[in-house]
Amino acid sequence: MPPASAPTTGPGGGPPRPVSGHRFAVALACGLLCSPVALTTLLTSVLRSQEWLHLPAPLDGPGRIALWYALIAFFVMSRAWVGQRRVHWHWPVIGILACGSVCASRAASLSIFLPLVVPAWLLALYLCVFHLRRGAGEGTQLGQEPAAV
Repeated sequence: MPPASAPTTGPGGGPPRPVSGHRFAVALACGLLCSPVALTTLLTSVLRSQEWLHLPAPLDGPGRIALWYALIAFFVMSRAWVGQRRVHWHWPVIGILACGSVCASRAASLSIFLPLVVPAWLLALYLCVFHLRRGAGEGTQLGQEPAAV
């Protein structure tokens, strides 16, 4: 039986993958910057059912689902990027489409929050490229398919 201090194995039973401190800091900073905007939009869409609050027009059902998916995809892609892994193709593809549809429908109300969301948008675009790129790179070995999350 291995001692309690022995390192755990990584995904697939391989060696553990180190977590990049720089990547973690970038993902955390972008997530914290855009979180007030995301939470405000989500809460507004949920609380809009209370007519006495007189809130601005909410995201409708599909818009709310698209926003949730985009936020979850951003989290999943960021987490995998920090751990130097790649995710399944649907996270970046559907996540960027969901984000684009929400941003296009709420462009006027998002303009005030632009300084807060631009870093997260840029990181999300980079993460899409990172996760969709195949072949040798960070988190994969030459000739092997990247591990999907």
